[in-house]
Amino acid sequence: MYLFKETPFSSHAIIVNLVRLNFIKGTILDIGCASGYIGRQLQSSDYLLYGVDSDRRSLEEAKKYYKDVWLSDVELHIPNFKVKFDLLIFADILEHLKKPEGVLGKLLRFGNEQALVIISVPNVANIAVRLLLLFGFFNYTDKGILDKTHLRFFTLSTLLNLIDDNDLEILKIKFSALPFFEVFPLARRGKPFYLLNIIAYILANFWGRMFAYQFVVLARRKSGRIS
Repeated sequence: MYLFKETPFSSHAIIVNLVRLNFIKGTILDIGCASGYIGRQLQSSDYLLYGVDSDRRSLEEAKKYYKDVWLSDVELHIPNFKVKFDLLIFADILEHLKKPEGVLGKLLRFGNEQALVIISVPNVANIAVRLLLLFGFFNYTDKGILDKTHLRFFTLSTLLNLIDDNDLEILKIKFSALPFFEVFPLARRGKPFYLLNIIAYILANFWGRMFAYQFVVLARRKSGRIS
């Protein structure tokens, strides 16, 4: 079950901050909401939260934070939502799909004309993966960029192409840092090597294509306007 990453350098924190800073009020659809770890952070009378996920057990937890949830594998079946959404969130979901471009396009139809879109995907061109390839390794893992459940891999260029192909324009691009706090206990908050996370975040924002762990994009329809 996915959990919210508390560190300010994670894609989860970046997504929540993007919502709070750029989205005043309205309806939100969280695609691949899992246990509701994003919705839990966004509980507010200003937001009407909805979620969709393919895991029944995760949705039981997510129900605590969303007005309504749908059990569905969006690659096989798009629910007939009765709501037009003001914001659609694709947090760590597109890389798990065989045809993310098709699913993205279909779900965008449920956004209104001014709808905002937030997308986060891992960066397969990250320095860590490049070094592994340099030495002849491309081993899948239980989580991370080479998560064994990932079916598609993204660089910044392929993400930008995906966004452009779906008639979206980018408003902001953010970069998350390598999660030293997850793999190195002494790099957690309050520990001696917490500084590693700050350095990684600086590098990610200095040279995103090389050092970003994930890309987080805020976009809108090319004909839309931020209210």
